[in-house]
Amino acid sequence: MASIIEAKENPVCKVKIEGKEITDLALRKVNTIKAINKVPIAKVVFADIYSAEKDGMLSSSMKSLQPGSKVEIELGYEETLKPVFKGIITGVDHSINKLKTEISVICRDESIKLTISPKNKTFSESKDSDALSKIIKDNGLKGKVESTSVKHQELIQHYSSDWTFLLQRARANNMYAFVSDGEVNVKPLELTGSAKCTLTYIDSLIRINTKQNAIHQVDKMSAFAWDASGQAILEGKSSGTKENSIGDMDSKKLAGVLKLKEFNLQSASIMDQSELDKWATSIHQQAIASKIRGTVECFGTSDLLPGDIFEIKGISAKIDGKALAGSVEHSLSSGKWTTTIEIGVTPPKEEALTAPGSGLLPTISGLTSGVVKELANDPTGLFKVRVAIPTLQEDNIGVWARLATFYAHKEAGSFFIPEVNDEVIVGFLNQDPRNPVILGSVHNPKTAPPFPLTEDNFQKAIVTKTKLTLQFDEENNAIIINTPEKNMVMLNDTEKTISLTDQNKNKIVMSKDGIAIESCKDLNIKVKGATTLNSTGKINIKSSADLIAEGMNVQAKGSTKFAAEGAMCEVKGSAQTVIKGGMVMIN
Repeated sequence: MASIIEAKENPVCKVKIEGKEITDLALRKVNTIKAINKVPIAKVVFADIYSAEKDGMLSSSMKSLQPGSKVEIELGYEETLKPVFKGIITGVDHSINKLKTEISVICRDESIKLTISPKNKTFSESKDSDALSKIIKDNGLKGKVESTSVKHQELIQHYSSDWTFLLQRARANNMYAFVSDGEVNVKPLELTGSAKCTLTYIDSLIRINTKQNAIHQVDKMSAFAWDASGQAILEGKSSGTKENSIGDMDSKKLAGVLKLKEFNLQSASIMDQSELDKWATSIHQQAIASKIRGTVECFGTSDLLPGDIFEIKGISAKIDGKALAGSVEHSLSSGKWTTTIEIGVTPPKEEALTAPGSGLLPTISGLTSGVVKELANDPTGLFKVRVAIPTLQEDNIGVWARLATFYAHKEAGSFFIPEVNDEVIVGFLNQDPRNPVILGSVHNPKTAPPFPLTEDNFQKAIVTKTKLTLQFDEENNAIIINTPEKNMVMLNDTEKTISLTDQNKNKIVMSKDGIAIESCKDLNIKVKGATTLNSTGKINIKSSADLIAEGMNVQAKGSTKFAAEGAMCEVKGSAQTVIKGGMVMIN
């Protein structure tokens, strides 16, 4: 059975700096706060009574209160002291006058280092639990992260503090951060365990304030996202949510007040089924844990930590039951020690759910530059290329990005893939760093365009790295197809020509004057069917050498006259030879 918190007299507090108790300063006030998803903080106020004998010098303990010094605060009654805070001094405020010297010491848990500096990291082929465990370890802290199941191709922390990244990825997996004495544990809420202590109306409570709210309570929670591989909408559903017994109405009954049977989440990010299930469960669990919120102030006790279950008894059925401690605050002043416990957690907020990235991880807003690193071997089968994002810094191994194009169809479409080391512009679906898309390429001094930029801007072209060229010359209204070896096709409206030229100086030109064919050597025409040559004008066949015509039957006919002339003329038939005419004249 949980112990009942009772009023006790003469609380005792010890403050130790670097393991040594402060005894030569008067302790004015002590305040410590530990909360779910928060870095613990403490404030200690000392007074050093001025005396002439000191000649205005500060006490030795006062001098030891330096930023970076380790602090431990213990609270209790008589001999039963327990630590309520361990951390380091991060700030010191002095107030000195002729009567006294007062110093306020601001202390924070060592995990405060997680919140300070924005960082860039890429976790490749990593689970969330592995990434968060590495962050905790790399900061010299202890802790445990409950194992997660989804392995991400890339999990990107973009210019955000380790703390922000940790909280958002924990939330995506239905988990929270519990920090105490330099230890960071990441796990789900425990709402159905046994109570660590009991607060009763008569024995324990100084005051209690609670608010019951039906607005955020729903019967079911779903999450939707696009499945790029399956080309369909995926739906995730919440499951396995838990609820404590505080109050006389459970979450389902409260949801019935507004008849909110289902609440739908959606994201433009590409997420798999397991991620959607976890997300829906996380937001649903958060809503359930916020059904009754408020604060309980009781006589000082060090039995509770954030995340613990405590029991409220003997007040009202509306409030009695087991509740989650969302935060625990200790205050010592004027010889009185009180503990204030926050009930539950904050409810889901619309602005967080509809924020860029859906609040699932730090985002990359707008567009960013990238450099292509690899074109093949995409493990997802989504035809991605690996692109390094310079602002990610670190080793910058790059992320796999989809490639936007103006036409994409099954076994059809435009196929222009950037080259390795090309600079590209990258956008992100839902501003989610896990979903990069290459939107296009840009030139720079190292990769200059194939044509200079001019004011008239007449030239347009597609030029490959081997100088295969499709050029649009708007000055001459011409389209030119070129190879590096000067094989060329040109369609020219200005000259009214279509020309074909090869590297051997063979040429075909179609113009208003007809068709001209120039061959640098032989001209061979092979036809599998019949060949017809028809002209309304003359047909001239001329050769500087022999002219040979051969066929099974050779016929030549002149409608008016047929003439054959030569320095020598010979008509010969190996069989019968026939010469006929109205009149045959032989000289």
